[in-house]
Amino acid sequence: MIDIRAGLRSRLLDNAGLSALVGGSRVYSIRLPQNIVAPSIVFASSSGQGDHVMSGPSGLSRPRVQIDCWSQSPDIAARLSRYVKTQLDGFSGAVSALDETGTEAVAIVDGILFESEREDYDGESALFRSSLDFFVWYSDVEHGFFDVVTDTGFDLTTDGGDLIITG
Repeated sequence: MIDIRAGLRSRLLDNAGLSALVGGSRVYSIRLPQNIVAPSIVFASSSGQGDHVMSGPSGLSRPRVQIDCWSQSPDIAARLSRYVKTQLDGFSGAVSALDETGTEAVAIVDGILFESEREDYDGESALFRSSLDFFVWYSDVEHGFFDVVTDTGFDLTTDGGDLIITG
């Protein structure tokens, strides 16, 4: 199974406005580090589904990813969520990933689809949160799309997160 968290993080930080608000680095996986009060983003898979064909796993995955935009200001949290939605909703293409051994790999994102959003306030951290849910459809290197491409004699390489197919 492929882990696409690095690719999602990179995709988010590619948005100049979002990157500026989070200081170019405050995009975290699963939890917000303690004592962080500057605008930040946390993303985590909240559920997921795989896909199978008669011969076994197809390599297509569809996790639901929750993205939380945190800030001391509700307006900044909302602005971050707009940047996130603009950057992810409807995206398809190659992203960096890690395989089961932690080796760099490529995942093909077939589509990122916005599903829902909500806002709240966390009294313990004194931070506002704007949350978005997306379905992320992607294929990994070992299954699906790549079986077809590699069987036709094409070479696959990546350059800055872009998939390059030559042959």
